[in-house]
Amino acid sequence: MRRELAGVLEDLEPHPSGQLQIDGTPSPPTRPAIADRIRLWDLAIKLGRELGTEVDPPPATDNAPEAPRPRRRAPEFG
Repeated sequence: MRRELAGVLEDLEPHPSGQLQIDGTPSPPTRPAIADRIRLWDLAIKLGRELGTEVDPPPATDNAPEAPRPRRRAPEFG
C-alpha cells in the first residue's frame, strides 16, 4: 500500500514538459487534469487512512501501571 500511495503522490506532481519556450526558458510543468487530480487525491486520502489504522493491536502487558508517588511538601523557612 505504501508503494501505491507513493505512486499516486508521484502522479500528482507536476511533470516537466521538456519543451523550451521561444525565449529559451523551459515551459511550465504540466499537471494532470482537475478531474484526474480529484480522483488521485481521493485515492491518496483513502490509502493514507488505511495505512494510518492499526492492523495488529499492541501486545498486552502483564505489568500493572505504577502507582503515583506521594508528593513531598517543600520545607518551610521562616
